[in-house]
Amino acid sequence: MSARKIAGTLAVLAFGGAAFCAGIGVERSGHNPVPAAVPVAGDKPKHGLVQTVGKPSCSQYDRFGYHKDDGCQIYPGEGFRVGFYTVKDGWSIKPGKEGPVATLTVWNNNPGAIARFWETLHLRRYDGSLVELLWCESEKSFAAGQYVTLTCEAHNPEGNGTYDEVWIS
Repeated sequence: MSARKIAGTLAVLAFGGAAFCAGIGVERSGHNPVPAAVPVAGDKPKHGLVQTVGKPSCSQYDRFGYHKDDGCQIYPGEGFRVGFYTVKDGWSIKPGKEGPVATLTVWNNNPGAIARFWETLHLRRYDGSLVELLWCESEKSFAAGQYVTLTCEAHNPEGNGTYDEVWIS
């Protein structure tokens, strides 16, 4: 084999290796946009992973497996998937008698039954200060294909303060 062919082969291998490593870096960075919030055949959900269409995936756990205090940002009205649960488009947060109230429809679009839904919504200002915590909890587990509409109420209601962001934890 000539030196020219060897150099060409090594260049192709180096380029392929660099492309492979770059792909792994993007995949592990969490900045890869989600193609769809609803799982497709073979798309197994991951516990604690928050996915919204067109936005980067976010894990509720740090790289050591501990639950993060700050959670993941979600957007009122936009559907998302959190672990094995899918929250349908159109969910909302409205002022209630004592504090804000969220209403969301949670769907088990998995092939089997899953445990009950239990998450908290953190209403925050842009500076990161906490306005209110909303508790979202279903009473029972979900059968395959089951929808449940949940009402999430303030943990420690202190009125309906203004907030800029919603995070789930």
